Amino acid sequence: MTHKERMLAAIRGEPTDQISWAPRMDLWYLAHHARDTVPEQYADMRLEQLARKMDVGCHVMGADRTLPRAPDDFVLRAFGVDNLRDYPCRFEVRDLPFEFQNEDGQFKTTIHTPAGVVTTHSHIEIPYNQKDDRGRHLCAFC
Repeated sequence: MTHKERMLAAIRGEPTDQISWAPRMDLWYLAHHARDTVPEQYADMRLEQLARKMDVGCHVMGADRTLPRAPDDFVLRAFGVDNLRDYPCRFEVRDLPFEFQNEDGQFKTTIHTPAGVVTTHSHIEIPYNQKDDRGRHLCAFC
């Protein structure tokens, strides 16, 4: 059985071939990533790749926000929707015309709906641009 099959079987009350185990990979990975202590064989892997390599289920409460992001990932951020590389899907505006502007971390999204125009303004400050900066900021949370 796969880790997913074991978890779904357990939820349904069905027997499994072994106990399913899915450690909080995000906590371990981000703490080591911030300190630059990720073991060399895992250094270039994303969280789900790491879990697959270690043959454990991947339990993650949040995406890896240390990965580089394209400005378009912030189009829906003011609506509480994030597009991150670790997510299994992307959120998009479909069938509605919209504009997105990014000026030095000041984001403006305008969506034209049948009921009228919705405009959001948000500011996202990415606290690091280099590996050293990332480590300093993340260590505050590790």
